[in-house]
Amino acid sequence: MHRNSYRLKYSNDSDEFDDKSTSTWCYRNWFRLLFVIILTVLTVGTISSLIIILYKDALKEKALAEKKKTWAKKWKIIEPYVKHFPLGFILGFVRNLILLAIEKHIDL
Repeated sequence: MHRNSYRLKYSNDSDEFDDKSTSTWCYRNWFRLLFVIILTVLTVGTISSLIIILYKDALKEKALAEKKKTWAKKWKIIEPYVKHFPLGFILGFVRNLILLAIEKHIDL
C-alpha cells in the first residue's frame, strides 16, 4: 500500500497541483490571468483603432463627394457661357484639370 501511494504521489499522471502549495497555484493563475488581460487589451485596442481609421476615411470620402458635387453644380452654371467664347477651350482645359485633381484626391 505504501508503494502505491508513492507512485501516485510522484508519477506523471498525478494532478499538477497535488504537490504545489496554494501560493504557487495562485501565482500561476495570476500570471495566466495577466497574460490573457494583456492579449485582450491589445486585441480590443487594435480593433478600435481600425474602426476609428475606417470611420475617418468614410468621413473624408463623404466630404470629397460633396465637394465634387458642388464643383459639378458650379460648372453647369458656367458651362453655357464658356462654350460661346474663344477662351472656352482654355477654361474647359482648366475645368478638366480641376476635375482630375478632385478625382485623384478622392482616390487617395
